[in-house]
Amino acid sequence: MNMNNHHFLLMSCAAQGHINPTLQLAKRLIHGGARVTFATTVCGLKKIKTFPSLENLSYATFSDGFDDGNPPINDPQHIMFEFKRVGSQTLNNLIINLSNENRKVTFLVYTILLPWAADVARDLNIPSAFLSIQSTAALAIYQNYFNGHDSMYDNVYKNSPPSTIELKGLPPFALMELPSFLLPTSPHNSVIPTFQEHIQTLEKDPNPRVLLNTFDALEKEAIQAVVNINLIPIGPLVDLVPSASLCDLFESSKDYHHWLNSKPKNSVVYVSFGSLVALQRKEMEEIMHGLVESGRPFLWVIRSSENGGLEIEDTMKNKLKEEGQEGQGLIVPWCSQAFHWNCEDKMDDQMLVALVHRSQAGKKIRNHSL
Repeated sequence: MNMNNHHFLLMSCAAQGHINPTLQLAKRLIHGGARVTFATTVCGLKKIKTFPSLENLSYATFSDGFDDGNPPINDPQHIMFEFKRVGSQTLNNLIINLSNENRKVTFLVYTILLPWAADVARDLNIPSAFLSIQSTAALAIYQNYFNGHDSMYDNVYKNSPPSTIELKGLPPFALMELPSFLLPTSPHNSVIPTFQEHIQTLEKDPNPRVLLNTFDALEKEAIQAVVNINLIPIGPLVDLVPSASLCDLFESSKDYHHWLNSKPKNSVVYVSFGSLVALQRKEMEEIMHGLVESGRPFLWVIRSSENGGLEIEDTMKNKLKEEGQEGQGLIVPWCSQAFHWNCEDKMDDQMLVALVHRSQAGKKIRNHSL
């Protein structure tokens, strides 16, 4: 393939863990000679604090129906409906406008929560691929959960749920070890139809393509568990050194630089649940007690929007003071990912990834990955 003749449109939701892997892919495509347009929501583009500056990289937007950034928080199903309806219309307009500007899109790549983008591309005769930014094990679960034949979704939601679920090539999963939003009790189950649409979109594509944020040796069994899809491992989509192709959605605290540099090599536990998850106060307290009792230095990111964040920080400081360990831990509202990688030799290599977004995969996947 002559990359010099290609213009890739890369689409991502406005979440930290969605944007940076997509921009890493953009960087690689550009190095191969292609032009890239990165698109996210109108509101999301406004939130990006610094834009990566790369030759042949341009930016665009599509609408999620709530450009002011204020969706009706009490009606998540309406939010997802509008996201698809308005997003499809504005994506179609964006592709046509790019073509009118002599920047015809030759390939579209979309990430999680944007399965409708593949339908828009198909209607415009543009090939597309799904960029799976989660683990391949999670993709295997989604495929088995929502496949059109003997769907696990029917078993879990409409019938009596089994005590364990088995996927070929992977260890058995208890229900509570599945990505949490798939369960009927989850407060985030409004996204279930969108993930079901992801699998249905791939099933109806005569040549379904999924780009995996992994490599063969890391998830060999999980890759083999996904069937009838052209899987292309391209990961990991990270830079091991500070990069101009990373961005942050939040202002990063500067308070932790000196503190982090004062700690011994491979000693610090880094705790972050990303830009979306909001933990319950009880969960935060459990994490705090576990970190304090570990005796290890820790850097914990608690966004200012999270419930109980300030109270947890005060409680932690008091507990550490009582035990004479005031310098053990530090809570910050955000940590620059680029700086974090630059200070990786301060982080404990094994503990660094031990605390992750709960919905990415179940406990067995996390243990498997470590």
